[in-house]
Amino acid sequence: DERVLERVVQAAQAQGLWADLLPLISVLSDHAQQAVVNLPVLRDDPAVLEAILTTAHAQRLWCDVLPLIHHMNEPMRAAVARLAADLPHAALIDAADAALLGEHWEALFDIARRIPPRRQREWAGIVRRFGEVDPQLLDRLIARADALGFGAAFTIQETALI
Repeated sequence: DERVLERVVQAAQAQGLWADLLPLISVLSDHAQQAVVNLPVLRDDPAVLEAILTTAHAQRLWCDVLPLIHHMNEPMRAAVARLAADLPHAALIDAADAALLGEHWEALFDIARRIPPRRQREWAGIVRRFGEVDPQLLDRLIARADALGFGAAFTIQETALI
């Protein structure tokens, strides 16, 4: 029931329990994950979503959070992108590391395509470093970024400043 889920979210927010709750949400069924990540309270109360992203960074829970993006509707993805645009550089590094470890590139790039170009270039600079170890991965990621409309963020001239 949506009302029960909203109360769980409100309790997690009030008591600062996101570090405990996010790993649990990540192992729910796809249907349950979709119900949770699209709750109006997550979209309508920026403090809740901000707490989730802050916790993902502080507790290194990006591997639990990135897969949830696949279950988000468009308004939720846009809300995540608005907040991701203001994440500290270290959080971008952690999210990219999690995308690498769990092959969550689609989720990461879905958010990256929605953030301002300056931040796209910053993320691209982080991701470009993976190409030093695996050039084929970088080629694949640049091709996907091109398909999503932000491949220019990966040009050497733009990422050289990062």
